[in-house]
Amino acid sequence: MKKLFALLCLSVTLLWGCKKDDTPAAKTKTDLIVRNWQFQTASVTLGTIPVTAYTKGGGAGNLVDFSSSYMNFKADKSFSQVILPGTTTTGTWKFNADETAFIITSTSGSVDTWAIDNLTETNLNFSRQIAGNSTDPSDQSWLALIKSYGFSTASGAKIEVKAIPNP
Repeated sequence: MKKLFALLCLSVTLLWGCKKDDTPAAKTKTDLIVRNWQFQTASVTLGTIPVTAYTKGGGAGNLVDFSSSYMNFKADKSFSQVILPGTTTTGTWKFNADETAFIITSTSGSVDTWAIDNLTETNLNFSRQIAGNSTDPSDQSWLALIKSYGFSTASGAKIEVKAIPNP
């Protein structure tokens, strides 16, 4: 009887000790960003003047057609995106040292750094501040795009994008 009682105690102890932890591990920033993101809004602040460039479902009221735009971050650190219709870019991505920004390097060598304003499983909000006199080739490309819509970039520009997972 003592052996049976000892075996029962041992079994209960083992079962109790093997209880599954109910708390899931926190997701890393890599876990959160690796997916395909679809643009919901895009805006540019020129000096102190905010301009909404795109709102999903805005149709003809949008300055820019980002309806087919996406950013796809892959676990192997490869990257693809469509910003404007018909312009697919591929390359690699990485976080900066403190994971407050992501850096995209296209296969053509262009480098874009974007600050992460919010990153969750359901939102990726990112932005980029560009000085009006920047000589960085990537900044100049963005400033040229903004100018092509008739806006002055002499005071610089802040580009802000909000995206959600693309189903």
